[in-house]
Amino acid sequence: MKILKIRYDQIGLFKNGFEIDLTASDRVTKDMQVQELYRSIYTQNVIGIIGINATGKSTALKLINMAMDIILDNKGLENIDIPSGIIKDGTTLTVYFYKESNFYKISSKIGYKDNQAEGYQEKNKYYFKEEVIYSKRKSTVQSKDQLYDFNNANEEINRGEIEIEGKKTFLKDQDSIVSAITAEETVKHFDMIMDTNFNILWTKGIAKAEFVSLFDQSIDQINVEKDKATITFKNSSQDIQAERLIDIHHTLSSGTIKGINLFEKASLALKTGGYLIIDEIENHMHKKLVQTIIRFFMDPDVNKKGATLIFSTHYAEIIDTIERKDSIYVFRKTPDLHIEVIKYSEKIKRNDIKKSEVFLSNLIDGTAPSYEDVQIVRKYLCQ
Repeated sequence: MKILKIRYDQIGLFKNGFEIDLTASDRVTKDMQVQELYRSIYTQNVIGIIGINATGKSTALKLINMAMDIILDNKGLENIDIPSGIIKDGTTLTVYFYKESNFYKISSKIGYKDNQAEGYQEKNKYYFKEEVIYSKRKSTVQSKDQLYDFNNANEEINRGEIEIEGKKTFLKDQDSIVSAITAEETVKHFDMIMDTNFNILWTKGIAKAEFVSLFDQSIDQINVEKDKATITFKNSSQDIQAERLIDIHHTLSSGTIKGINLFEKASLALKTGGYLIIDEIENHMHKKLVQTIIRFFMDPDVNKKGATLIFSTHYAEIIDTIERKDSIYVFRKTPDLHIEVIKYSEKIKRNDIKKSEVFLSNLIDGTAPSYEDVQIVRKYLCQ
């Protein structure tokens, strides 16, 4: 199974809604960084999101994660971390995906209950108002231009008809009808969105020695049992005990903690052909190690099942690691304080310019701090 495109309409913050396409729109000359799906349709192995501070990058990753929670994990809305103030009454989520020789489109309208009645639980405020799933055989798609055209597709499931037929008791208001298609799906997604501000070791049991030594060669073993950790150093007869996992940062560097978490989740995504979502990938990490994890997802010998890495970054040099222009999304703030999302390949056609130079020179307006704002701060500091 592959998720092809995610789109939100009628949401807060974003100027024209939010959309991310996980397929290749530019010409494919070699298989590096993409996975062939069918005919001329390829899915991206790496998606990079870049923008200066406060341009909605973290919110976008939460929206992607929310869609995958619904489609891949069949989570109910009450069990999902929904971005506050973004999803509104009437927000529409549309997801295109591929499964077992069929292309699917699900359109879900989300409702919001502002109910203050006694016993009302806040987590139940979101529900599905309307949902429809359309399907078409892959043989009907002859080119990329036909991929997202469902005008003549079959209506597979309609939430309204389920309710009319009296089957609503089997479907909670917070549960999507997509479970009828994806309930047995083994492709999963993993995220490191919360880790941006809460860096704690999530390993269970003995951490993989290969991952540990990549970040700290002085450590022989890390063993986590329940809420405690034992750290064994090379050439040392005395172990260090952390009675609480939250205290492990006294012994391990932030980079080692994040690195072990990242590579363990990356390993799971690569083995299953799943998805890994990372916010601020450069946090606590050496640039070379960040580039290494990106290149692992681009390497067909490592990424044999077409897993996808989706990450955000502030650092333009990280984006230089990505070869394809159509897998980069630029986030910037408009004068009316909304977020605009630009596909890099639609703005920059040339291949002979380093992507980092494009961003740092502000060639795409809004990708670097403005000269005027910098001078205002300089003037203040000179007082």
